[in-house]
Amino acid sequence: MKHSYLFLLMAALLSATALQAAEVSGLVTDAQGEPMIGVSVMVDGTTTGTITDIDGRYTISANGNSVLVFSYLGYRTQKINVENRSTLNVQLVEDTKALEEVVVVGYGTQRKANLTGAVGTVSVQDQLDGRPITNVGNSLQGATPGLTITNTSGRLGAVPDFHIRGFEGSLTGSAAPLILVDGVEMSDISAINAEDIASISVLKDAASASIYGTRAAFGVILITTKTGANESGKFNVTYNNNFSWATPTVLPEVAKSYIGAEMALEARNRRVPGTTMFKGGCGLVWDATAIDMMRQWEQTYGNMDLSEEMVLGRDFDIIAGDAYFYRSWDPAKMYVSDYSFSQQHNLNVSGQAGKTNYYIGLGYAGQNGVVKVNPDSYKRYSINTSIETEVFKWLKVRAKIEKINSKTLAIKEIPFTKTTVTLIDSILKAVEKGKIKAKRVDDNTAAEVEILVHLAPGVSSDKTIDALYAFSDCEINISPNCCVIEDNKPKFLTVSDVLRHSVEATKELLRKELEIRKAELEEQLFFASLEKIFIEERIYKGKPFENAKDMDAACEYVDERLTPFYPQFIREVRKEDILRLMEIKMQRILKFNKDKADELM
Repeated sequence: MKHSYLFLLMAALLSATALQAAEVSGLVTDAQGEPMIGVSVMVDGTTTGTITDIDGRYTISANGNSVLVFSYLGYRTQKINVENRSTLNVQLVEDTKALEEVVVVGYGTQRKANLTGAVGTVSVQDQLDGRPITNVGNSLQGATPGLTITNTSGRLGAVPDFHIRGFEGSLTGSAAPLILVDGVEMSDISAINAEDIASISVLKDAASASIYGTRAAFGVILITTKTGANESGKFNVTYNNNFSWATPTVLPEVAKSYIGAEMALEARNRRVPGTTMFKGGCGLVWDATAIDMMRQWEQTYGNMDLSEEMVLGRDFDIIAGDAYFYRSWDPAKMYVSDYSFSQQHNLNVSGQAGKTNYYIGLGYAGQNGVVKVNPDSYKRYSINTSIETEVFKWLKVRAKIEKINSKTLAIKEIPFTKTTVTLIDSILKAVEKGKIKAKRVDDNTAAEVEILVHLAPGVSSDKTIDALYAFSDCEINISPNCCVIEDNKPKFLTVSDVLRHSVEATKELLRKELEIRKAELEEQLFFASLEKIFIEERIYKGKPFENAKDMDAACEYVDERLTPFYPQFIREVRKEDILRLMEIKMQRILKFNKDKADELM
């Protein structure tokens, strides 16, 4: 029985020990072992929490049986039992799925569910795949709410007008949205092959201007094209075609010639009463006799399959130099084809080699018009290439080298962070070491960069270009942590550079704050000294001051009395300072304490 009591007593003591709060500390790092700043550390089920400091370390008060929750944007949340440990180090793993659920909107982020009213996505599979589309713009009509597409011309290949949420723009501009294809602005998207499109998004409100600038004030249409990335990474070749025939759905029924003539004559008679005949365009004469002849022609020849040749005396007459036409014509039947033919052919090659994905898309689209006379046609040949290489800890930057002739190369662009002087020095050093065979290097840089490399006799220009990239600063490797724009040029920064810039900026802000505070304190000291002399010397009691005819005279007297004390002040006394002295109330003067004033000063 004693053993049972003893066991219960020990269990109670252990439970009480576990419930006692103790400090738990540790280090939070990422997959590369780098300390993570600002990671949220919470005691599960409570409001107790903290964040990691600049070194990735944290300290939190928790019970021995508590659970700590570690969370950070873009990383998987981890829950770890304390288990009476005082040190708990954690390594967080990136969570790409979590990142995909966050949408960046310029000055912050929003959940995807909150963006459905302002951002629309177009299902490429439903809208484009397998359809006989020669113009991508027309296929987007009705694809997402708020996007209106109008055709101002029936010409094949015409560029439609795009409007998002209205047609009215600025006073002198249009309301056309910004159209970006893989980040590049494009005004004519009819030149894009629908087979090459991977996704289409429509940003509908003016908030997109926070990302893309004022050109995006009326919305943005974002189009991304396909890349070579695929799950298997294998080499793929696909070919597809589409043949289609289009026919007009409804054509207007043209009235017979005599019906049209009767209506025209009646309309003329209403405007000019008593009219029995009038001449239309091309010298045509319409009167009652002509209308009867039209009716007779319809009864006699209306159902016959006559040739298109006009026969004098049957189809028309020339009387007294005027033309009388009797034959009926159907313009739609004469000039509009029953069918128009269109075809598309697409050949795509994609694959993956190591860390490089590639995609090549070749496309042809042909469409014939419906007009028989001078028929119109539209043909489009397109090629889309995409090569993507995954860049990890290094980035390669190259100069632009052009071949002037077999003996001269011209460097027209240089890598960022390099100058023409440093670039030429690197080339000359490579020449001295025998890595590059060149006679001389000339710097003709003026408004534009131009460095001429003159080759030695018998040296291949292509091999020299490869040598320039390999053995000089024409190609450099950099390891940036971020990139900023400085003097309208990108500048790559390392962690040390970022910290240095941050410290310098903080020091500058502190310096300005201290200068402002110093100026405020100096101003307080100045006026306190001025007030003390004004009261102690009883300047306000002087007869010239009390009998002054106006404010200017009083100020002159005060300025004269203060003149002997000017060397004591930290700055000159201005008229507004004297006016401020005159605003001191008599009650303050009577309660003035010299010792207290000296203490404050």
